[in-house]
Amino acid sequence: MLSLRPDVPLPSQAARDKALRLLDAALGPSKLLTEREACERYVADESEAQGRTPDAVVLAETRDDILAALRVAREAEVPITPRCAGTGSTGGAVPVAGGIVLS
Repeated sequence: MLSLRPDVPLPSQAARDKALRLLDAALGPSKLLTEREACERYVADESEAQGRTPDAVVLAETRDDILAALRVAREAEVPITPRCAGTGSTGGAVPVAGGIVLS
């Protein structure tokens, strides 16, 4: 049976808070979405996979933005999910454990 939401451990609240602080310092508000309503748009793709609302969405514009997001995810120990248009049908762009979406 296909699991629509894999059993993936969720990051702690402390880890999520740390990630938000680090992302804000590294990227600033122009490249970061943290409002729940804005982040909810990144929960799903065209698949049936069930995602969780990410804690943040990074709107990367440069290679350095991508590197900063990856660095923060590693340091804060939160998952990061790469995403482009969200039109995939395999669930690969669905944040199943919240964390950071890299767009």
